[in-house]
Amino acid sequence: MDAVEILSIKSVKVKSDLSLRLTRRDKKRMEKIYLVALLFVAIGLSQMAIARTTRFDLRGTVPMPCLMWLVTGLVCIILMVYTELHDTFPINWTLGFVTVESMTLCVICYDWTSMSSWLASAVVLAVLVLNVILYGIASSCPLCCIPTYRAMLIATIVYTIVYILTVIVVFSVHKGYLVLADGWTFLYVTLMTFYSASLVHNRHLDVYRSEEYMLSATLISSMFLYMIHLVLSVLGYSFALHAKYTKERY
Repeated sequence: MDAVEILSIKSVKVKSDLSLRLTRRDKKRMEKIYLVALLFVAIGLSQMAIARTTRFDLRGTVPMPCLMWLVTGLVCIILMVYTELHDTFPINWTLGFVTVESMTLCVICYDWTSMSSWLASAVVLAVLVLNVILYGIASSCPLCCIPTYRAMLIATIVYTIVYILTVIVVFSVHKGYLVLADGWTFLYVTLMTFYSASLVHNRHLDVYRSEEYMLSATLISSMFLYMIHLVLSVLGYSFALHAKYTKERY
């Protein structure tokens, strides 16, 4: 056996050992991500269940619109992303908890307690199934099916322009037509959830493997809760439009 064959065998062995370590590290990271995400989702759903049981009027107690809770959560996520606080304990846990708490209050603030129990349960179940499907597809589908950073940037710009134009038109006609704006937002958040799932599973990184877990867990849980808010909002505006046209007809 010559020197070239020996070097090739050693290089193959080193690559296999490295891939094995990466696989084990990825599995450990994914376990952390989903355990923390489950903890955050459980905290959020528990508060939503308590609010429904006690018929707690959050909007009457704290006169703060849903948008402000949403902005609070987005600010925390931006701090975690652009200041690299997602690796600094206990700041990362604090920001993650505040983000999830803000998204939970955003759900409760919008007619959560006035919805019927079966409808609220159906919404939560539907959003849960949709998230499981999105994360399952993103973790196993070919890379050509996953949107790139540039594609998501273009999608974000298009979403923003269409959303602003839709809101301007809606407020000049009837507030109930905000169902169009929220429906458009739901489509964008669904795409963003799919893209975030690919980031969580490191589908875009072939060499470097990130070890962070708090930012990923925060994204999973906060987007899940925000999708619940969007579905409730779409249903609320749809019922308002139905009542409007029924009243005009009869």
